[in-house]
Amino acid sequence: MALNSLKKYPEAIVDFTKVIELNPRHAVAFCNRGDAFFETKNYSEAINDYCKAIELNPKGLEGVNKHGIKLRDLKKNSETIADYSKLIEFKPSHPAHTHSFNNRGLAFFELEKYSESIIDFTKAIELHPKNSWAFNNRGAALAKLEKHAEAIVDYSKAIELNSNEHMFFSNRGNALAELKKYPEAIIDFTKATELNPENYMAFHNRGAALFALQKYPEAIVDYSKAIELNPNDFLAFYNRGYALVKLKKYPEAIIDFTKVIELNPENYWVFKTLNYRGYALVELKKYPEAIVDYSKAIELNPLDTLSFKGRGFAFYMSEKYSEAIADFTRVVELDPNQPDGYYFRGQIFHHLMMEDLANEDFGKAKILRENKNK
Repeated sequence: MALNSLKKYPEAIVDFTKVIELNPRHAVAFCNRGDAFFETKNYSEAINDYCKAIELNPKGLEGVNKHGIKLRDLKKNSETIADYSKLIEFKPSHPAHTHSFNNRGLAFFELEKYSESIIDFTKAIELHPKNSWAFNNRGAALAKLEKHAEAIVDYSKAIELNSNEHMFFSNRGNALAELKKYPEAIIDFTKATELNPENYMAFHNRGAALFALQKYPEAIVDYSKAIELNPNDFLAFYNRGYALVKLKKYPEAIIDFTKVIELNPENYWVFKTLNYRGYALVELKKYPEAIVDYSKAIELNPLDTLSFKGRGFAFYMSEKYSEAIADFTRVVELDPNQPDGYYFRGQIFHHLMMEDLANEDFGKAKILRENKNK
């Protein structure tokens, strides 16, 4: 034990091996050697020693499980599942296996095997009905399967068992928001921030709920707090930028959208952000810059009608009518049921006094809008 405490793990393994040779039924020695193997990343040897310790002393299972939580964090999930399955083979109904089933369930969860994870979390609950984290984790798996009402039941049970865990309130808030129960979600997110003022996602998600209720100034306050706590939260910048657009604070929105692109250069978010930044630039009558943004968005997603529509409008306002007509033509090619493409192209034809073409486009736009309203 002293060598383990001093982190002299190779020497500790040698000593514990000698103890085991002298007494092959020394459960503590197997457990301690397992710890030393674990710390030296010899995971297979560690799990073998843990299993032997359990075989010799089933009462030691809880201690092995608590240490074994690190296996989930440091190993590949498929290997973690195999390890916990091996542990569970010994005394599968032992109450301490609530940790084994919970941790194996988390490994299944990370592999997006949510149904399997729910089975394990349920078993963990059966072995220990007051395991608040098992209820929370099962709720998370149910939420992934979009069973938000059932998830709320589990999150509520977790809160009943432990009302001081901020994540339980935060998770229930997310499920309530998915069901568009925004006032209730805000209450939960607020409780989460009270329990943990450093929980930036609770501020972020409360901001999203406030945004959904069109409370844009309040949403901006929460997004700003999330950014203060985590300056790398690109989604908070993105959402704050969108809220600023809603308030027509376009220069501030452009700053936030630019930050999103700096923090997350992945194509999906760059594409979405370029569209919104392009819109803000159009509102500020900065048409050449808007055209640049929309063009970049089109490069990333050549099938997006919103980008062509935005660029077409910027071309129109720049009096580049041929380019504008080409973009709105592309809009109706990509989506023939899109009335705006016909309407705006009709406006350009009208401006150019090409009335036959204008009237044809206006007529198509009118029919499409009437059909949408039926």
